[in-house]
Amino acid sequence: MRLGKIILKGLGILILIAILTMMGFLIYANRKALAIDMPHTAKTVATMQEEGQHLSAIADHPGVRLFGLGEMTHGNHRAQTLRLDMIQTLAEHGVRYIFLETPYKDGYAIERYIQGDDTTPLKDIVDAQDFWLYHTEEMVTLYRWMRTYNDTHSDKLHVYGVDMQEFDSAAAILVHKLKAMAVDTGAIQSALEKGDKAAAVEAMTSALTTADVTTQSRFDSTDLKLNLAVLKQYVTNETLTAQTQPGQVYSEDAYTFRDKSMAENTLLVLSHGRGLILAHDMHIAKLSNLNPTMGKILTQSLGDGYYAVGTFARDLRFYAMDAFIHTGSPKVWHIIDHSDMMSAFHDTALSEAYYDFDALSHPLKQYFNAVHPLLTAGATYHTVLRFLPQSNYISLNPTDAFDGLILLQTDTPFYYLDSEK
Repeated sequence: MRLGKIILKGLGILILIAILTMMGFLIYANRKALAIDMPHTAKTVATMQEEGQHLSAIADHPGVRLFGLGEMTHGNHRAQTLRLDMIQTLAEHGVRYIFLETPYKDGYAIERYIQGDDTTPLKDIVDAQDFWLYHTEEMVTLYRWMRTYNDTHSDKLHVYGVDMQEFDSAAAILVHKLKAMAVDTGAIQSALEKGDKAAAVEAMTSALTTADVTTQSRFDSTDLKLNLAVLKQYVTNETLTAQTQPGQVYSEDAYTFRDKSMAENTLLVLSHGRGLILAHDMHIAKLSNLNPTMGKILTQSLGDGYYAVGTFARDLRFYAMDAFIHTGSPKVWHIIDHSDMMSAFHDTALSEAYYDFDALSHPLKQYFNAVHPLLTAGATYHTVLRFLPQSNYISLNPTDAFDGLILLQTDTPFYYLDSEK
């Protein structure tokens, strides 16, 4: 009996040693994976210091129709306040349409608010949004600024949610609009009561085809088209998602379809003017080794008329859901970018800087024009992932994926509504 306990204890020690050895190997591999062909020099650091610009320089692109601003995670403070900085800068240069990586119904609620509708208090609107990453003081501040801007300008700012991952509220909104236009919604409501989303969308399409929308303003007409588009996309996505294999969040086709849909929805509205889309770096990017991105599809349509800016931080604390649990509230995680690019930036005296690749000197542009590991995290994360080389970094040439970068020394978690700063 005693011998058996000794053997079990010995096996436990061996297993622990094996685990620690594997973790050590993974940490080594992680560091090894961050090596690139062009390590930085003191001159690289000095040039980064000298050529880093203020974000306001983004306005020096009069030929751009759509700007894209990315965020490295969905849970950061500065990444969200950069959104307001960008809107304030671009609003003075004719940008009027703000597109969000959020369901249509949430963008619609914000649009009503910034156009002067006080039916629902702003914080209640924000708190009711589907995605937790918008339940923040930073986004409330952004929306309030847009409301104030619209109060003093005749050429208004507009907000649109271009994600299609919600059906019921978007359908109710469209039914409400059709009723206001004196359109018979009987067939639509019958299909909805039966839970037949495809039949409901078909009836909506027929109703809008025969409805007189000439009395609607330009924006109402566009909004009707967008409203219907996200409902059609939802139904299609349900079919694609049904093909998802066990262990997948999306099937490959469903993941691609989401980016494709967000791009199409943005372009639908953009026909009226200039815009700014706010989403994760890997949606904004013109190139990714993961899947065809929204940014790639936008580039195929707009060419140089689409200008993408990625945002990355070296020392990063952020909110994300636990990848192994997927329930409860987001937690705060901490990771540090040990890549050569961010180590070079860390050696500058800059807290943050904007780098427009076309405006850089040849040596610095050549430095960026190489495959770099870019640190990024999605809506989920777990500490164990820090030891897996491919979990935090996506290897890309920044000059292929973006037109410019915003680099930050640090970023902290955003502030949830009513939390203390």
